[in-house]
Amino acid sequence: MEREGKAKPESRRRGKFLRRILIFAIVGIGLYAWLHLFSRDKGNGEKITVATEASLEKILQISDLSSYKAVYNGVACIPDPENEGEPSYYAAYEAEVQIGINMEQIQIQVDEGQKKVFVRLPETKINDVVVDMTSLDYIFMDKKAETKDVSSEAYSACIADAKEESSSNQEIIRLAEENTKDLVKALLEPLLEQQEEQYALVIE
Repeated sequence: MEREGKAKPESRRRGKFLRRILIFAIVGIGLYAWLHLFSRDKGNGEKITVATEASLEKILQISDLSSYKAVYNGVACIPDPENEGEPSYYAAYEAEVQIGINMEQIQIQVDEGQKKVFVRLPETKINDVVVDMTSLDYIFMDKKAETKDVSSEAYSACIADAKEESSSNQEIIRLAEENTKDLVKALLEPLLEQQEEQYALVIE
């Protein structure tokens, strides 16, 4: 049996919808942080004059951010422990894969000379994999493997399989990276526009 797995077409639509939801959510978090990290004179309408690396980084400290989700169909091969190299059984599954970054690893540098804020994003990774237990379907090569514990073993194998296959899927990684950049822009650009001096945002 050939192993196969792919993100369903509807994952693109889900990704676009998720992007909108995340942008609204993250902007809300940013505005809340903005009110606590920056000071301004509401009466005189003065612009914010504090743009430091520490203050900007605090706005982005929201731990793991999943900027893309995909529904993945795959087949995990569970090897026979008594016959190395031979499959004991196969488990077909459906999983939701969440891809994103650890926001706490974002690095920000403010260049006063160039009036630029450089944001360096960490590597995009698989944040979480949720396998639908009700989707599991088995093909046993060795009938001895058909035990009451098979679902637990298969569940772990399917999670590992989905992580491995999704990590090598450059398309969903690319989409997650694009979404992350859009979200960071949505958070920081409105704040930079409030500065007395204009700063350009550069995301790397």
